[in-house]
Amino acid sequence: MRNFVLYLLGLVLASTSSTYSQWVKLNGPYANGSAYGIINTDSLICMATYGDGIFVSTDNGNRWIRGNSGLADEYIQSLAILGKNLIAGSLQTGIYFSTDCGLHWKQSTGVTGLATDAQCLAVHDSTIFAGGVYLGYFSTDSGATWQQLGGQVGYNGADCYTFLDSEIYAGSWNDGIYRSTDEGLSWSGTANPPSFQISAMVTFGNKIFAGAVGGLYVSTDRASSWVSSDSGRMAGLVNCIVTDGSYIYVGSNSGGVYISADSGTTWTQTDLYKSNPDVFSLAVKDSTILAGTGLEGGLYRSTDKGRTWHQLNSGHTNLAVPAVAGCGPNLLAGTAGGGMYISTDSGSTWTQSMNGLQGGNVSCIIVRDSKVYLGTVSQGVSLSTDGGWSWNAFGLYGGFTIQSLAVNVSFLYAGLNGGVSYSDTQSAGWMYLGNGLTCTDVRTLATHNGNILAGTWGGGVFRTTGSTWTQVNNGLTYLGVSSLAVERSNVFAGTFDGGVFVTANDGTLWKQSDTGLRDTNIHSVITDGSDLFAATDSGIYVSTSENVAWFFAGLEEDTAYTLALVGSNIYAGTPAGIFRRPLTQLYALLLSPPILATPRNDSSGAVDSIKLAWRKVANATSYRIQLSSDSMFSRILVDSSSVLDTCLEVEGLKGDSVYFWRASALDTTGSSGWSDTWTFTAGPLTAVRPGKDIPTDFALHQNYPNPFNPTTVIKYQLPVSNYVSLKVYDVLGREVAVLVERKENAGAYNASFDGSNLPSGVYFYRLQAGAFKRVKKMILMR
Repeated sequence: MRNFVLYLLGLVLASTSSTYSQWVKLNGPYANGSAYGIINTDSLICMATYGDGIFVSTDNGNRWIRGNSGLADEYIQSLAILGKNLIAGSLQTGIYFSTDCGLHWKQSTGVTGLATDAQCLAVHDSTIFAGGVYLGYFSTDSGATWQQLGGQVGYNGADCYTFLDSEIYAGSWNDGIYRSTDEGLSWSGTANPPSFQISAMVTFGNKIFAGAVGGLYVSTDRASSWVSSDSGRMAGLVNCIVTDGSYIYVGSNSGGVYISADSGTTWTQTDLYKSNPDVFSLAVKDSTILAGTGLEGGLYRSTDKGRTWHQLNSGHTNLAVPAVAGCGPNLLAGTAGGGMYISTDSGSTWTQSMNGLQGGNVSCIIVRDSKVYLGTVSQGVSLSTDGGWSWNAFGLYGGFTIQSLAVNVSFLYAGLNGGVSYSDTQSAGWMYLGNGLTCTDVRTLATHNGNILAGTWGGGVFRTTGSTWTQVNNGLTYLGVSSLAVERSNVFAGTFDGGVFVTANDGTLWKQSDTGLRDTNIHSVITDGSDLFAATDSGIYVSTSENVAWFFAGLEEDTAYTLALVGSNIYAGTPAGIFRRPLTQLYALLLSPPILATPRNDSSGAVDSIKLAWRKVANATSYRIQLSSDSMFSRILVDSSSVLDTCLEVEGLKGDSVYFWRASALDTTGSSGWSDTWTFTAGPLTAVRPGKDIPTDFALHQNYPNPFNPTTVIKYQLPVSNYVSLKVYDVLGREVAVLVERKENAGAYNASFDGSNLPSGVYFYRLQAGAFKRVKKMILMR
């Protein structure tokens, strides 16, 4: 049994490794993390990310090391440094400190209860102050141990601190600003800016600056009164404020970085917002500014007072990519959480493109007439007219997920998790198109022959010319439709758990087209002329619309969300980034249908025993032959799927009868479409050869049908009486069924196998009769 298991594993590995290796995983787009804190010293940069822990660099940000040893929580919200100690505040497990430049961490003591949410850290002289939910803490031993402050800062704890002379000021989210004159033993409320939602504070000379929802405010009388410092320019939320003694730097969630050289009287917006507008944290050292951004943008650095910025790529995790498209020679990648990225070198390097983009969770992209339309999760649609380098809001807000986009003439259609809306492509005047749409979870849209087709999750396909929807599911047996693709007169529908369907009349009648598909969970179907490509949970498949038979094209270990054809390559967006493969390699996988040779089409006078012959197909390992008494093949007389030669002898034909036959080529990944159907008329009967019903050799035939769901038939033959064992095994060599275990006489036999209680997958059946042993593979496909 052990040898048999190794044999099965060898078959599986041999069938998967060659195709998977042809896909190249691209260098990004990377998730650099949402950088909530930065420390910049002479020898170290330390970055705190929200979800990926802490990264440290000792070579000015060129290379990064993950320093998470000892961290029980990788959601780090704040960083501070005092002496040789680094201090990190986490979301759920309190405060940590490191004595070896952030490589290893120890959990501090004294922080318990609800205050384990350490939202901010601030250093004043030799004391560190920590703000958390409900309570504040302080440490006098470089963060190793902590004590509670004497009094409570508001009802929601402190979100930021600043210091003026001997006074401590604490800003609280929703509770405004509090002041302590006794080193934190007691607190009292002060005057507040128009917004009580205080997120950042800093002292510059005798001025106190407070960042809040709505902008930046300044007080010159120790928080007794406040005025706007930016005249409302910093819309949204001010996340952080720092100073180097000469300049003041502000990071906002929608405008990037602002700088003031005159004590906050005037402000200059830097160009960082064009790459990433959401700045969580800032650090300034000498002439270098480090900006920690959200939207998985990581760190940016400027050495010229914010005039130019360079992204410091930590490169630790590829972003999930649910949307890929080509715009001219460039490749566009819409990511889950990191916004848009553009590559001008086929995916080798990437540039984040957030200038004006609404939201970082991109769900779909469509390119039409040099315009790029982009759908997001909850942040509407954005439009770019310069190839994706800058964006303008295009409406459709309200918390919807834009799941699909399509253009028909001069209208843009959006499939939502709440129906379908449409707008003129030139303006964002959206209207709802819902009359007759009984299922509103619209996953995909397509336009064809003046119709709009909507694929829904649970309701199948709907069709409209622009007013009322009609459900068109005749023949569509799986109603979870994930993708629609158009090829000339045909529309293809990818379904969840049902494979691919095709219609030639815009949904009036659907036919299933899943021959060769080993995975029927379809995420995306795209077309390129007459060629088809399908993305599934376990790899990519390629086919042609003339003969819809699918061939496995690799990427077996990754779920593919989406596909795009750009230049001479095909790109697959996955949870682990983007993969690329040359199209020529996929086209080489396609098997051509055999060309029939003899007997010639419409010939007559053939004898009752006839040899069917066809031309050899390159790369084919076997052939499937069908013979029928009718042209529709509803009465099949011969169905052989394991013919190794290019001919097959058929006996027992009836005299003066018309027969139809066709052939298909097979390899290890799938089968071609059917050849042309030829017909011939058999001649008069001849005598039956004696003993022809007794086989002359042992044989184990390929099961039929294959793939099957859930039953199939296995044929075998014995030239002499023998003890027969026929068993079924899974890919690990475990026995799952015993079909035959007895002595049988010479002859031909059929054994039925029912896989109702087994999961989908590859199985093997093994026949042993005396010294004769054979193993064949079959596929159970639900």
